[in-house]
Amino acid sequence: MDIQLIHAVEQACLTPIDSFDQGPVMRLHQLAADRQKKGDLSGAKHAYLQALHFEPYHPETYTALGQVYYLLQDRETAIAADLTALHLIIGSNAYARFISPFKVQLSDHVHHTILQFHPLAETLFRLEQTRHLAHAVIDLASPTSFKFYQKHHICLYRRHLQNQSVRRYDGRFEQQEYMIPGGWFALNNLRWAEICDLSLAPLVYITAPDLTFDLFKLMSRLAS
Repeated sequence: MDIQLIHAVEQACLTPIDSFDQGPVMRLHQLAADRQKKGDLSGAKHAYLQALHFEPYHPETYTALGQVYYLLQDRETAIAADLTALHLIIGSNAYARFISPFKVQLSDHVHHTILQFHPLAETLFRLEQTRHLAHAVIDLASPTSFKFYQKHHICLYRRHLQNQSVRRYDGRFEQQEYMIPGGWFALNNLRWAEICDLSLAPLVYITAPDLTFDLFKLMSRLAS
């Protein structure tokens, strides 16, 4: 780790909070974003991890970490970070500020099936984190989940996360190919019985993940 980054992190953590400052978490987020734009993904990861020392149950930090881990080719940890973010968002009832512009229309049958998990389970199909999660899951590129025509779209997604110039996403493509499988993956891997216990989230998904990855098996419930 370079000396400049260490100094910047120390400044973000130790600078006193004044009336114009949102505190060390936001300063560390800004530092991480600047590092990410410059291509220093390891530096960005370090800054976000430092932010968790101040707010360990901060969904925005886990969301950003999921994106950085994705760009670092660590798909499994990206998935764990996204699931942690979703657990924190739903468990704290804070989903309003994370609504995705890509809307999914669910049939009455699917709606009924989803509600069997949890009264707020349908919220998953409206959140940006669900879409990010699906990109990481699908990009594991297993023969049963990866589709050839998604390859170009995945490349666009990576460029988007790196803050490079990229064309506008196809909303229908995102809705059909990412939001729905991401929602079903999250439905089957979130710990719904403990969803209101925010302190559990990092321990379950980051430290000791036990996840189900067969998207086609999960989504087969739609046909039952």
